[in-house]
Parts: sequence; C-alpha cells; structure tokens
Amino acid sequence: MTDITKKIEKIEKNCIDTAKKELALLKNKNDQISEEKISEKVNNYKTELAEKYQEELNKLKREFNKNIFDYEIEGKKKVSEKREELLQKIENRIVEEFKNFVNTPEYDKFLESKIQEAKTPEIYFQPVEYTIYITENDYNKYYEKIRNTELFSQDMNSKSNVTIERISNSYIGGCIILDRKNNMYIDNTIRTDISQKIKEINI
Repeated sequence: MTDITKKIEKIEKNCIDTAKKELALLKNKNDQISEEKISEKVNNYKTELAEKYQEELNKLKREFNKNIFDYEIEGKKKVSEKREELLQKIENRIVEEFKNFVNTPEYDKFLESKIQEAKTPEIYFQPVEYTIYITENDYNKYYEKIRNTELFSQDMNSKSNVTIERISNSYIGGCIILDRKNNMYIDNTIRTDISQKIKEINI
C-alpha cells in the first residue's frame, strides 16, 4: 500500500513538474508573442506618426510657399501700380507743358518743321498725294498759312495733290502726314511723341 501511494505521489509530482515546465514554456512563448505584437504596434504607430508628421510638414511647406508667392505677387503688383502712377504723373505734367507750348510763337516754327518733313525730294519730280492732318485748333489757326505760303506752294510738282484735314485736339499739336499713293504715314504729333518717350522711361 505504501509503495502504491509513493508511486502515485511520484507520478503526481512528475505531472506537476511537467505541467509547470509546459506552463513556463507557454508563458515565455506568450510573452514573446505579446512583445512582438507590442513592438509591431509601436512600429506601426511610429510609422503612422512619421507619415502624419511628413504630411503636416508638406502641408506647411505648401502653405508657406503659397504665402511667399502671394506676397511676391502682391509686392510686384504694388510696385507696378506705383510705377504706373508715377509715369502717369510725369505724362500729365508733360502734356500740360505742351498744351501751353502750342500757344506760344515758338510753336509756329515747330509745326512748320514737322510739315516740312512731308516735302521729300520726290515731291518736286513726280506727283504725290499727301494728306496733312493737324489738330482742330491748328486747322483754324494755320490752314491758310499752310496752303498759301512756302510750306506747300506751287514750287512742288504741279500734279501733286496735297490736302489738309482735321484731327482731334487730343493730339495736342504737330501733324500726321499720310502718303496716300504709297499708303504710308508719319505721325509727328506731340501726343504720340510723348507716349513714345514715356514708354522709354525706366523707373
């Protein structure tokens, strides 16, 4: 009876020891699996955070670049507007000066010199067809002088045909000479000359 009891106790002990070892192995395995899962989750979380960080960083860079671009565009726009404002003031001042100039005796010589440009050498040797355009004010003031003095007298080729027409006073002064025969013209108006000079100003 004693032997049986001892054998049972021994078997029981062996079973318990084996169970403990298996439990320890299972625990270690579970711990390892848990650590792997935790590590995997941590890595996934780190990756997710890194992606979100990069996404936010890219978003901030885009916003920054857009703000810089908008600022530069706005700055250039303001500079351009200021430049146009200054050029307009310069142009207005010059226009006013020349509006006064056309009422001076010196303007007579100026207009004469501009009209003389129509009298190219060919005008004496072959027929030409010219139209001289002058402002309404100059037409009223100088028409007779232009037609009846040395500017366009009969020293030209007798078959030439020269006419004088009105243009708006907005041209200020000077003249436009149209070669009707060759369909060419010379714009010697003060307003056009001012506009051209303003374009050449670099500010």
